[in-house]
Amino acid sequence: MKIIKMLKSNMVTRKANKRALLWTISLVVMIQLINIIYSFNLFKLAPFFEASGDKVFEQQEYYRLWTTLFVHADFAHLGNNVFLFIPFCYFLIGHFELLLFPITGFLVGGLTNFIVLKTMPSQVTLIGLSGVVYWMGATYITLSFFIERRDKIFKRFIRYSAVMIILFFPTVILEHVSYLSHALGFLFGILTAVFYYLIRKQYILSAEEYEYFIEDDEDILEIEKDSDIL
Repeated sequence: MKIIKMLKSNMVTRKANKRALLWTISLVVMIQLINIIYSFNLFKLAPFFEASGDKVFEQQEYYRLWTTLFVHADFAHLGNNVFLFIPFCYFLIGHFELLLFPITGFLVGGLTNFIVLKTMPSQVTLIGLSGVVYWMGATYITLSFFIERRDKIFKRFIRYSAVMIILFFPTVILEHVSYLSHALGFLFGILTAVFYYLIRKQYILSAEEYEYFIEDDEDILEIEKDSDIL
């Protein structure tokens, strides 16, 4: 006779906290409103949102590294970003701390824009949330890889790699898209997830719940459901 310990649930399988839906709706509404202001130049504010090397580095208007995240070339561009922003926003806020997202996510978005603008002609404008969306996806999927320990590492690697390729690998190359923003956002997302998991490992593992069984020669009898470690 022996006791078998089985992982029942963890941080990414538990129910999202109640604040997730409110935060997601609020952020999407904010992005939509800012984009409307920019698109229709309401109150003559449109010129204050977008970023270029000239405005950021030569005129030292560094706030544009972040304001430009919330504006888009058109509503199709906005829709493509919001389509992935909504679920990843909900899951990141619902399962983790606000320090991870939106705080770290948008800080990294500004850093990504800083690097990308350094590689572009000074008069070229960089707008959009794509870098942050790629960061969100890479962060959540990488954390899920570490946390979802009910499967073996190789199986998890294949599964989550496939999800990343399906969601983020471009099928068409477009002229006016900054693929460097996508790549950097994705890379920073993986690095953020690794760093976050290492420094918050105890907090993450505290969310795990286990089932305990007694195995005998005939069958397996469930004896206890508990989140404590024997």
